[in-house]
Parts: sequence; C-alpha cells; structure tokens
Amino acid sequence: MNKRETPPLLKEFVDFINQEKVEVRAFKNKFLHGKAYIIDGIPVLGGAGIVGSSNLTHAGLTANYELNAVLKQESAVKELIRWFDGFWNEAEDYKHELLDILTAFTSEYTPYEVYIKILYEYFRDRFELEISPKEETPSPIILTDFQHDGYQNAKDILLKYGGVILADSVGLGKTYLALKLLDDYAYKLRQKALLICPAQLKEVLWEPELRRASIRADIESTESVSRDSFSGRIENYADYVLIVRDNDNFFAGSGIRSLKGYFQKAEADKENLYDVLEEIAVRRSRYFIKRNYPDAEIDGKAVQFPERELHTIRYSLEKSYKGLYKEIASTIENLYLAPYNPEAYRKGMVSPEFEGLKDRLLKEGWSEKDAHNYMMKLGRGTALVQIMKTLYLKRLESSVEALKISLVRQKDFQKKFLELLEKNKLLDTSHIGKSLYGMEWTTRRTRM
Repeated sequence: MNKRETPPLLKEFVDFINQEKVEVRAFKNKFLHGKAYIIDGIPVLGGAGIVGSSNLTHAGLTANYELNAVLKQESAVKELIRWFDGFWNEAEDYKHELLDILTAFTSEYTPYEVYIKILYEYFRDRFELEISPKEETPSPIILTDFQHDGYQNAKDILLKYGGVILADSVGLGKTYLALKLLDDYAYKLRQKALLICPAQLKEVLWEPELRRASIRADIESTESVSRDSFSGRIENYADYVLIVRDNDNFFAGSGIRSLKGYFQKAEADKENLYDVLEEIAVRRSRYFIKRNYPDAEIDGKAVQFPERELHTIRYSLEKSYKGLYKEIASTIENLYLAPYNPEAYRKGMVSPEFEGLKDRLLKEGWSEKDAHNYMMKLGRGTALVQIMKTLYLKRLESSVEALKISLVRQKDFQKKFLELLEKNKLLDTSHIGKSLYGMEWTTRRTRM
C-alpha cells in the first residue's frame, strides 16, 4: 500500500468503525498478549476460530512467519468465544478514542490552520516559558510585560546557544533586560560576570545601576578590550560565566580587514541571515510593542508611549551671542588640532597640500604602495580634524557649558600628548579617541 492509497483506505476504515453495529473496546487491566480470530457465518461449518501468533497487521497477516491453529469443532469454537467474552466484559469502550486518533489523519485543514500550527511548533519553547509562573525570588529589576517576555526569550536563547543579541529598538529597555540577566547570574547564582561598555557609560549608567540592584560585576571599557594588548590578557577572563557587552558600535576585530565587506558578504544570503537572527536575537520594534502590548504595565501602572509632536524653532546664534559666536567659530576654524593628524607634520612635509603630493612623493623615491598609504592616512587625519571642529560648533549650539567641558577635555588631552611627544613618544592615532575618555595611555615610539 503506497502513500496515495493510505488516505482513502483510512477514511474507509473510519467509516466502518463509525457504524453503529461496530464496537471497539480496550483491555487495560493487564497486558493481553493472546491473539484469536473468531469467524461466524461460514457455509457448512457455521463458525471457526484461529488461535496463534499472528498480529492484526499487514506483516502479521502476510509476510511474517507465524504459527496458527484453526479450530473447526463447534465445542472448540464455543470455548474460544467464552474465553473472548471474559476479556470483552472486563474491557472499556474505546471506540471514540480510536476514532479521534484516526480522524486526526483524515481531517482537512485550512492553510491558516496549518500556518498557526507551524507557528506554534516553532515557538513552542517560548510559549512554555511565557506561561510559566512568575519568579518567586523578588528582584530589584522591575520590568514591563513586554520586557519580561523579552527577558524570558533572551534567557531561553542564552541557555540554548550560549549567547544572545539584545536588539530591541531604542527606548524599549535593552539595558534592563541585560540587568535582569546579570541579576540572575551575578546576584542570585553568585557567578562571575563581566560587563564591557564604552568608558563614558561606565560612571553615568552602569556603575549606578549595578549598585542600585546590589549586583557585583567587573567592568571593562570597550576601548580597553579593543586594544591589541588585550589578546594577551584574554585568558584572565575565561572563568566568567556571563559577559555582557553594551553598545557594540565598533564590533570589528583585528581579524576583519573590512567591516563593510564583511557585512556585504553576510547580506549576500539574506534569507539565511534572517533565520540566524531569528534564532539568536531579541529584536522588536516600537510599533510591534504598541500593537501587541496595548495594555502593557510596569509595577501595576500602565505604560504610555509619548506621541512625538515636532515643533520648528528658528533661532540665530549670531543674534543670541551678539558677535561672540562668529568670533568663537573663527577661533575653532583656526585650530590646528595637530594630534589628530600627525602625518601632516612629518619631517619635510609641514602643511602638505593634496594637489600634486603623490607625484612629489614618487619623485622623492617613495614606492607606489607607501605613497598611497600615506595619502590615505593624511586624508583620514585631515577629515578627523574637520569633524572635531564641527563637533565643537555643535557643542556650542547645545550650550556654553557643553563646549566648556569639551574644551577642558581637549586641553588635558593636548597637555598629555605634548608630555609624551617630549619623551619622543607619539600617541597611536587609533587610540586618540579612547584617550579622551580617561583611558590609560598606550604609546608607540616613532621616529620624528
């Protein structure tokens, strides 16, 4: 019997069982291993019985080697019927249960029902987590309904794969999901945890939040673990059970030559990329939360998402500062900011101009590769200087105090840079940004 024959034959069998004259019972008292077939209405004989090893299966009735005895004597058939009736009277009705099992294979389902079944099976583990009772141990990390579901999902992924990406949209509370996981591992289970975050977030965000929740975790800055020297210390972190990395804006390591090319390669097969992210990431949009959690609460209070109302406010800094803005802008524009572009101050090339520079380098004996690399470094440094000038103007637009903070920080940086320069040390360009956030100074000796 092939697969095409099975559905109609199964339906025919269901129709047969459904007949009022057909009864089905199950003997549940003990394991009944004996097999007997009783046949009535045989011409001349009237009835017959078969006792033996054959099961009522396709193989048992056709292919297997079986041993059966055929009983034709009336007394023997009656004794077999008496034996059968004894078990039949002790058995329970099983007709409805059998029909339920069989009709499950013959029922037809709409595409929508099939789709819902697929979704249920795919997310079965997460559904089981969602309907589990709330944790009995109180936690200082109070979550909204949707944050709690995100936390449960993240915890499930973490246990399954050993890692999880928290990628909810801005403002949905990724920090609190991470704190809840830290609360589980570092506080409740007393296991070692490491938090890696940008230096500027350490004092203003993570240290206060960890203190408030009484969570003990070691903190490393993103800048420190990005250094080449960190690879030599990596074995010191092998015994951490949980590592949380916040704000991975610069995720590329030394083994990735081009982050753009790396992602282009990954996006070449977007379908598989989506499947991977679906498995390892918690990523929900604000629209999704508002649509699926319209009655979201936190600590018994309704969660409200403010609606943005944009108002255009036009102002003139020149009028506000009465000529001072123009003077400050001019001063900023005239800044050299030499530490951001040290290549421009190489011996014999003070204030080099881009036009014709490569030809001049080649005439001086530079190789094509060295000239190209120098031009690239010079271009990046020049661009960085212009970016810094623009940032200072933006800080001024924000407030005078904001500009003051940035300038004080820049002054300290310039002072430290000069101290190192006087010791014949040049701060590596890749560490300039890191040093502005109070990082330890990593230097390299450079021929000036």
